[in-house]
This record gives sequence, structure tokens and C-alpha cells, in this order.
Amino acid sequence: MILSAYDWQTLMLLAPIFVHQHYKPRTEPNEDEYMGEDGLLHCKKCKAPVQDRLYTEVWTYIVPCKCKCEKGGGL
Repeated sequence: MILSAYDWQTLMLLAPIFVHQHYKPRTEPNEDEYMGEDGLLHCKKCKAPVQDRLYTEVWTYIVPCKCKCEKGGGL
């Protein structure tokens, strides 16, 4: 299926709304994580967040990210 320029623009306008309505960030920590005071999940080992906030013009999303342990930085 080939999208016209109009269809593509419409898709780009509606995609963030669809994502916002259906995206649910993790709120329950795993056994090696805890909920920090900032409302994000953190690694118990290195204390770095395993989630980050992604700001858009309209909404703020909580998205997964790698902590220092997963990046290979260690402690």
C-alpha cells in the first residue's frame, strides 16, 4: 500500500494521539528495581533510573532506558 502525501501527513498527526491513548508505562518494579522519589523506576544496584521522561509538545511519556549497569559503566 502506497500512502499519498495527504495520507502520510494525516498519519503523522494522528499517530501521537493513538500512542498516547494506548501507551502504559511500567509502574511495578522488578525485584532488582525500586520506585524513586521522582516517580521513575531505578536500579537497586547502581541507583540509576531505568526509565526517563520524553517530552513532546503536548504530552510527557515515561519510556524505558538503560541504567549504568546495562550500559556497561558499572559502579
